[in-house]
Amino acid sequence: MVTGHWRWGRIIAWSGPLLFAATWSARADVSLAPPVPYTVQSVPTWAATADLNGDSRLDVVVTNNLSHSISVLLNNGDGTFAPPAHVTLAFTPFGVTIGDVDGDLDRDVVVTDNNANRVGVLLNDGQAGFAAGGTYDVGQTPRAVAVCDLDGDGDLDLAVANRTSNNVSILLNRGGGSFDAAVHYPACDDVRDIAAADLDGDDDADLIVPCKDADSVVVLWNGGSGVFSPPTIVPLSNGNSPEAVCTADCDGDGSPDMVVAGSNDTAGFVAVLLNQGAGVFGPPAYWAVQAGPVSVQAADLNYDGNVELTTSNQMAASVSVLVNMGGGQFAPAVHFSAGTDPYYMAVGDFDSDGDFDLAAPNTAAGTLSIIMNETLRLGDIDGDGDVDDADCDQFVGVLLGTNTDADHAARADLDGDGAADGHDIAPFIAALMGA
Repeated sequence: MVTGHWRWGRIIAWSGPLLFAATWSARADVSLAPPVPYTVQSVPTWAATADLNGDSRLDVVVTNNLSHSISVLLNNGDGTFAPPAHVTLAFTPFGVTIGDVDGDLDRDVVVTDNNANRVGVLLNDGQAGFAAGGTYDVGQTPRAVAVCDLDGDGDLDLAVANRTSNNVSILLNRGGGSFDAAVHYPACDDVRDIAAADLDGDDDADLIVPCKDADSVVVLWNGGSGVFSPPTIVPLSNGNSPEAVCTADCDGDGSPDMVVAGSNDTAGFVAVLLNQGAGVFGPPAYWAVQAGPVSVQAADLNYDGNVELTTSNQMAASVSVLVNMGGGQFAPAVHFSAGTDPYYMAVGDFDSDGDFDLAAPNTAAGTLSIIMNETLRLGDIDGDGDVDDADCDQFVGVLLGTNTDADHAARADLDGDGAADGHDIAPFIAALMGA
């Protein structure tokens, strides 16, 4: 909250016409801390995050493929986590998602069993205690599962990506956390991931799956009752094999765009296909990331209101971040350590500071890496985590030459042109006013 209006009024009066004539683009650097590992169990493959015990903090669930278990890490509130609790399962978990499937207002866990070709439901008692809620047959080698309301009845259904049967299984919720038998829809070769979003603006959730061996992405269009039309194939350039998918509004037009990550002959890549309306997508635009991306997520990592894209790169032991420059364009990727062998990561604000952090399972090490976001909020001149009256005084001092602190001067350069000057006034006032 800004209480010292005279301070920013002073900036306006001092800057004169320069402020209102300026066009600006704020610097958008992202900084991530080194990974902090938490020991889980053997061969963790997938992470998901939600508040599992009702304390308004984001917790993390990890599937441990070889240990036949999940690990539940409860958030201490400051970005650290309590030692994990392990829940032994009667199957081999691979992918995981979280949602209230039984309608009791707490978050349940759904996992894929890539050995016995089924999904398992774990019902939450409200305190992050989980009990078996049933298993359901799906296609062959299920990897990813999404929860969303597919038939418009207000409860959460399941959509499962099956790698070796090359199809998607739909399980409609009967209520109380039980599901109908799966209905299978053909997709394409080597389905690896799944994402749900209303792609054509008809108020129901469609599905996207990447098909690694087909160098393409498939869209399944929802008819509104959880019944899907034949797939639409969206080709990528030859040799670009997609592994992961998510949706996000990359260009700020209010429509979900398609984001795909995978590998080609030389490196990893991210492809962005902008939604042109009515389910029509533009051609893919490509950005390079490091080797072996296996997941892609979208979140605003730098407080600028645009979503950044981040991949976990298994071969490179890293995460790559592409900063959104607006209009669906991204800066070249920057890379950060993610521990050895990172697999399918989750994003969430683990320390409640207003930005998104990362959680990546490390399959070879049996750990979960928590990677905290250290990006400074634009306009936070004194580096205390918010933009307030104190920053206004420091900013004016930098511009007038009375504040010679080097860190303050660097943070006052909001447009990243190498100098703190009048061109930084507009973005500073926008940050101060919460724009």
